[in-house]
Amino acid sequence: MIQDMDPGTIRDRRRGLGLTQAQLAFALGVTPNTVARWERGEVRPSLGAGRALSCVLGRRHTLRGATTPAPPTASWAELWRMGGSIHGAAMRTRRNPEPPDPRGALPALRAALAAVGQPTVLAGGLAVIAWGVLRFTQDVDAIGLSPEHIRAFAASAQARGFMVPDPLLPDPLPTGRLRKVTVFWPVELAPGVGPMPVDVFVLEGDLLDSAVVRARLTPAGDLVVSVEDLILMKLLAGRPKDHLDTLSLMTAHAARLDRNYIRRWARPLGIVDLWRDHVSEWKSGATGW
Repeated sequence: MIQDMDPGTIRDRRRGLGLTQAQLAFALGVTPNTVARWERGEVRPSLGAGRALSCVLGRRHTLRGATTPAPPTASWAELWRMGGSIHGAAMRTRRNPEPPDPRGALPALRAALAAVGQPTVLAGGLAVIAWGVLRFTQDVDAIGLSPEHIRAFAASAQARGFMVPDPLLPDPLPTGRLRKVTVFWPVELAPGVGPMPVDVFVLEGDLLDSAVVRARLTPAGDLVVSVEDLILMKLLAGRPKDHLDTLSLMTAHAARLDRNYIRRWARPLGIVDLWRDHVSEWKSGATGW
């Protein structure tokens, strides 16, 4: 177990995966200072943190120099287990030996959206994992809902077993540039914690159409938002974790990322300066752009 590894090995494995201390901390749900103290040998990872480290550093995965892959091969359930195993390893107990099981959530979401004529395209943490960046996730995110369908979606989701707030209103993310509606699948994330949130991002007009057309179909039959559209959504969301996700995705797909597409959409979305700031920050710490 990586808990038993010396500080130099933890540091070398992290660097071998192209991860910064901040990115590793984000994946594990700890602070960058905690990772730094592990690598200096000041403290040892706890049992739970050691399990989480094993999930991340024990994988054969690299961020730097990668090219845009073929459509992701993992099914949504496998992606959930990857994200859940990283986060859940740190909080497993005898009462909670495994990450929450979301079986049924995505098929029900597909059915609820299809009933109102809308597609289901995976986004958020599951899409980030699908495109090769390991991090934890505790929910299911998707795009595919336009504003005029929210009321009909609420009724459709409730009929398929979701717990639906009344009324179901779009909730703006901190920047105000992106909105989502949240319904809940009746599975506890942990004993006494739950149910599992399912977020559907509300996109309008051409952006929704473009994102759906450019989504990638996996061999497992799941649609996953493209890397470029995922980056646009992360820029629109604007939370600290979205900032880290964006930089990691830029690193993972530097060689093949369609930057012209991102630039074309950045202007009408009002995020040109934000995109430029991310490019500048990325260039300051990496090569290949």
